[in-house]
Parts: sequence; structure tokens; C-alpha cells
Amino acid sequence: MSENRKSIRILTDAIVDVAADDEVVLFHKIRDIGEGGISIEFPTLEPVGSLVDLSISLAGIEQIFECSGVVARAIAAPMPILGIRFTGLSDEQLALLRRFLAMRAGGGEAG
Repeated sequence: MSENRKSIRILTDAIVDVAADDEVVLFHKIRDIGEGGISIEFPTLEPVGSLVDLSISLAGIEQIFECSGVVARAIAAPMPILGIRFTGLSDEQLALLRRFLAMRAGGGEAG
């Protein structure tokens, strides 16, 4: 997926809740996050192209980042990992995400 990325990814210990189809999976670790999407450790592999709703707790930011995404990559080994591309971010959502990324990249308190 790195060859398609248009922004850098930041390693973080942020947590995400994911709703896919009729299943909601809570408190999963984000491996990395960027303006374009996230990579998460996930118990099951969702098919590429699946739509998901995300609720991300960003340490150091007092708001929950809620957005939608599409599964862009699903890797089975050595552990199940989903690459999710954000879709339809509003200006407000993008500003919140950029604030978190700037704090994290700058060594601030976020994550």
C-alpha cells in the first residue's frame, strides 16, 4: 500500500472501534495512521472493498474522530491486519486528524 500513499503514516497507540456489516469490534490497536487512512490489527479479515465505520480515540485530543472508510488491503500473516482508506472526510474531520498527526509528529502528548 505504501506505493499508493500520498501522506506519511504516524505510529501510534491510539484505539479504534470498527463497525463492518452487522459486527462492531471494539478497542483495537491502530498500527499507524495518516491523512489517507489507517492500518489496524483486526481479528478477522474483511474483504477488500468492504465499507467500515470508524470511531478513533486520539490521545491528547478531546474529541473522538468518527469517519467512514473502505478496506484497501487485508493481510493474513503474521497477524490479521487491515489497511483502511478514509472516505468522504469533511474539512472539520481533516482538520482534527491533521492536528493529531502534527502533535504526534512533533513529539507532543498525542498518543
